Order: sequence, then structure tokens, then C-alpha cells
Amino acid sequence: MCRYCTTLDDDTLILMSEQPFFEPIIEDELHVLRTCPNYHDLRMGLSDTLKERIFREPAEVFASDTITEASRFLVRVFKRRFPRKYPKTKTSRIQLQAIHHDLQ
Repeated sequence: MCRYCTTLDDDTLILMSEQPFFEPIIEDELHVLRTCPNYHDLRMGLSDTLKERIFREPAEVFASDTITEASRFLVRVFKRRFPRKYPKTKTSRIQLQAIHHDLQ
């Protein structure tokens, strides 16, 4: 279920599940790419070409002319969706070199 679009309050979910037409909003690829309001501002910054592909032909999102933009968009989506995995601290070049050196 989408954490942004569906309440996660257990009592509310139990009551709603007893309703005849309860359909929680599933957080699948199309929901994130097309409709989730949590990512609306990120979608607004996309080129018209990529927006058209997202809404008309999602399989073509990673075509050669939009793959870089689509990848950047998905990174921003993941950073927002999983903030703990992407801390907001900047890593200096020296720190990156030290990490690279430690990995070798």
C-alpha cells in the first residue's frame, strides 16, 4: 500500500476493510510514475517527451533519448521514498577516495 495515499492507522484499516468497496491504493510502478501526489513535483520537472512516455507507453521510458532523465527521476523518487538509505550529507572527494581505497 502507498504510505502517502493510504492511511496506515491499524484501526482505520480494519474498519475500512469491512466496507464493501474498500480498495487500498497499491504502491506499484504505475502509481509512483503516474499518480502518487508525493512525487508530483518531481514529475513536473520532466521533459514533455518523458512525461508522454510515462503516461502512454511506460515500456519506452528507458529509450536511448530519455534514459538519463528517467534514471535521474527514479533516483529522486527513491531518495524521497527511502530517505534513510540516502543521507543528506555531502561526501567530500577525499572521503570518497578513502572509501574506494578501503574497498580495494
